[in-house]
Amino acid sequence: MLSGRSRDSYTLGIGGTIGELVAPLPGWKLHLTARQLWYKLGDPHRGLEVTIDQNWHIDENLSLVFEL
Repeated sequence: MLSGRSRDSYTLGIGGTIGELVAPLPGWKLHLTARQLWYKLGDPHRGLEVTIDQNWHIDENLSLVFEL
C-alpha cells in the first residue's frame, strides 16, 4: 500500500519505438524516430515522442549535429 503522498507519483506502462536512418546526400545522415507509450497503472495517460536528428560530416575530425 502506498502512502497518500506517493499514491499519484508513479506510472507504469508499455510502448514501442520505430525509426529509420537515411543518408540523403554524402556526408549527411538523417535519423527519424517515433515512440508511443501507454501508461495504464498509477497516473494513466499516453505519450508520443517524435525526433529528428541530423549529422553533417564536415571533415575527418568535425561534424555538425542538429536535434529536434
